[in-house]
Amino acid sequence: MKLHIENIAKIEKADIEINGITVIAGENSTGKSTVSKVLYCLFETFKDIEAKISNEKRQSIDIRLSRQLKNNEKDEDGLEIFFVPVDFKQEIVDGIIKGLDSGELRTEEEIEELVNGFLNGTPYTMSDINSFSKYVLTINKMTVGQVNGTLMSRCLSTEFNHQYLPLYNVYNTPRISLNIKDEDIDLLYDFEIDSFINTKFTPITHSIIYLDDPHLIDSLTMTPQEVSLAMRRRKRKFRLVANHNARMENMITDPLGIDRNKSVFDEIIIKDSYNKIIQKLIELLDGEIDLIENEFRFIEDGIDEPIDLINLSMGSKSLVTILKLIKSGNIVENGIIILDEPEIHLHPKWQLSFAEILILMQKELNLHILINTHSAYFINALEVYSSIYKIANRCKYYFATLNDSKRAEFEDVTTNIGKIYIKLAQPLLDLEDLVGQ
Repeated sequence: MKLHIENIAKIEKADIEINGITVIAGENSTGKSTVSKVLYCLFETFKDIEAKISNEKRQSIDIRLSRQLKNNEKDEDGLEIFFVPVDFKQEIVDGIIKGLDSGELRTEEEIEELVNGFLNGTPYTMSDINSFSKYVLTINKMTVGQVNGTLMSRCLSTEFNHQYLPLYNVYNTPRISLNIKDEDIDLLYDFEIDSFINTKFTPITHSIIYLDDPHLIDSLTMTPQEVSLAMRRRKRKFRLVANHNARMENMITDPLGIDRNKSVFDEIIIKDSYNKIIQKLIELLDGEIDLIENEFRFIEDGIDEPIDLINLSMGSKSLVTILKLIKSGNIVENGIIILDEPEIHLHPKWQLSFAEILILMQKELNLHILINTHSAYFINALEVYSSIYKIANRCKYYFATLNDSKRAEFEDVTTNIGKIYIKLAQPLLDLEDLVGQ
């Protein structure tokens, strides 16, 4: 999998390959998280894209129909009944969608005839049916490139709080592409319509997991109402659809979690693959997460009382989140995970152990893992364990820097990782110089 980014936020150009474990190292504010957000939006947008487009079309027609459909009935007191049964509206929408998909509805007159056929003999009427039929034809004629590009723009706006266009030269054209097994997704920004246009696409089948907030696991201690309220707050904050943290909350709190389409045999194979990883996490945490009296708690070895997840340390929360996602079946074979500075709350000893677990996860499940970090401990541990587990050839290392114009650049240093260590060690050397003065 190869990701290409041009002129997004601070990034002038980035070419990142992810075919196992990819590490992007660098100082703060060098575009590492920008890469993560773009990759997340690609997967979030193009996963099951045909179903998304169909749902968007259906929802648009339903909303417009609801605005224009009137109920002319009156109750026994002579008061107007404004309510139109949902089932009746759904029949009309279903008929329109079926006609559009089959090609039977091509003109405004055909749409109006269909709608009037439903309305005849009922107390319901349409206000300005002509404008409704024009609207339906307009959205049906929109190209796949327009719709896909708008969905991508919407996701980027949510992740970047509307600030994903180039920060250094607003007239440089943003471009994003992703190559997966010789299939391409290409997006080019069109300033005239203020949105991306999708010029090539392929559907994506896997969900993406993006973890950068240890507090996500706290949602398991909330009531369903509290979780719903928290997600609504996130949506309001980002104005559009829910951002990646809200989606991760939804994934973690999903009571079913496991893919309903897996056979018994698939489940057994996956459990066998997961067993080593789960045991490593349990050993590191010295305990595990479990459902007790309909509430998830942490059971620590040697401690009698189950621990509320909110009371775990930040480092433990990060690892428990991974454990929960594995046990619930959200982390699947060939899936993709983004970890943004996963070492930030971990003691150096835990950093080494977590690095081993990630290497093991990649080997056992063939995961694609993108890691942003500025920890030399963590990078070195990934390098060492990838060699021990014989997957060093599946690891790529990139060094993120800002050029003189403060534009983010990414250098492939896989064959020269020492360049990362020198840069990350420089603050310690500077401190030693101060001590020696």
